[in-house]
Amino acid sequence: MSEQLRYTPILKGNTNDLKALGAVESTQVSSTMPIVEFITPASLSDTAKKAQRFLHELTRHVSRIPFGVDLLRIRPDDALPDGTRLFELLLASMRN
Repeated sequence: MSEQLRYTPILKGNTNDLKALGAVESTQVSSTMPIVEFITPASLSDTAKKAQRFLHELTRHVSRIPFGVDLLRIRPDDALPDGTRLFELLLASMRN
């Protein structure tokens, strides 16, 4: 049986952490499986803006690396002003 060790950093979802993750050498990508945490701001309206920025930065910097996302701080009932649930929006956007 062949087992490969994986480095699993747990990162805050800020721009600088995502930029650093995007700079991982291509030879190290297969041995890296980061978990990126989405940090929610105090107000829900700010959360929607931050979620859009978070998704943009993930796409921009981390698209070539498999990663996990920690959405622990988003409550199931958190919704945008139009009624869209934030959790569902983030999951659907990451799938695309």
